[in-house]
Amino acid sequence: MNTKHILPANFRFDAPSSYRLLWGLLLSLLFILPTVLTAEEFSVTASNTPTYKVNSSLSNRTVLQLKSGEFVTLKSAHQHSCTFKGPYKAKPQCNLAQTIASLTPRQRTASTQQAGLWMIDADQPGVTCFPPQQPLSLWRNNVSQPEQLRLQAQQTGENISLIWPRNAVTLDWPVEALPLSAGGSFLLMSQQRTTLINLQPMPADLPATELHTWMAQQGCQRQLAVLTDTTAHP
Repeated sequence: MNTKHILPANFRFDAPSSYRLLWGLLLSLLFILPTVLTAEEFSVTASNTPTYKVNSSLSNRTVLQLKSGEFVTLKSAHQHSCTFKGPYKAKPQCNLAQTIASLTPRQRTASTQQAGLWMIDADQPGVTCFPPQQPLSLWRNNVSQPEQLRLQAQQTGENISLIWPRNAVTLDWPVEALPLSAGGSFLLMSQQRTTLINLQPMPADLPATELHTWMAQQGCQRQLAVLTDTTAHP
């Protein structure tokens, strides 16, 4: 078969120009794709400024501008909630620290009906997840009697005795005597209870988008229920 005249007689393959065109296209894709892949939409769930109305949408590529005294709570597609307070001017990034900061105020008023998000339910055995450096406290439902409580670390055998006063719903965890940096299993013992708890510290680099998944994997079901209720009703 004669292929001599398949290409035009004046055809010329300019290798340098073709390579430059190819590299140009590849570089364009490298700049464009990250923007497309990281784009995220937030829904406004709470706001005190008419600039960002509740139920409106906001992209993470949009600069969020808030004056002093203004606030906006955004919820991501992964159901993570972050609150931004003015003065603020930047693109909204909902990371783990911001998610925790927006949820933590919910636990400030101790309730005798339910343990807060970052509290240890002393009435029920199970797993409690907590962020690094997050203060923890024990919670109980029945506050009618004082309680002589002994905490024992299962791995080391170290233990400490505490008085849980009458009418006190919560009791601060004794972090100096029993540090929480590595978590572990602890036995709570008193006349009112014998409860085995397991404490799981969160990885410092845990993405906010993986918070629910990680907590589910650790078995922190009670906290997941509180977390879901908090993000659903900011």
